[in-house]
Amino acid sequence: MGRELTVERTRAGLEVARKLGRVGGRKRQMTDSKTESTKKLLSNGVPSRDAAHNLGVSVPTLYSWIPALSTAQRALEYVFCGAPRNIGLLVRRIRSKVHQLSA
Repeated sequence: MGRELTVERTRAGLEVARKLGRVGGRKRQMTDSKTESTKKLLSNGVPSRDAAHNLGVSVPTLYSWIPALSTAQRALEYVFCGAPRNIGLLVRRIRSKVHQLSA
């Protein structure tokens, strides 16, 4: 009985908030301007680790917002900038890309 009342009141409050134009949740880390800045930095040869640091986001966040980062670019960054956190994932991606290109 008490839980149903809590759920009902919560839903009513969220509905009123939506009508007032309020949106819940966490703010997005990557804005449109940050995405464009990232694309420019990466096209100029800046490593993704440095681009992420400059924009104040993590490298995984950068990869999720900029899907154009190819496996080959990540492999080059590994060679020149050091190992990423998940080396096994990188190796699997490179192997699958090589397999796709050789087929």
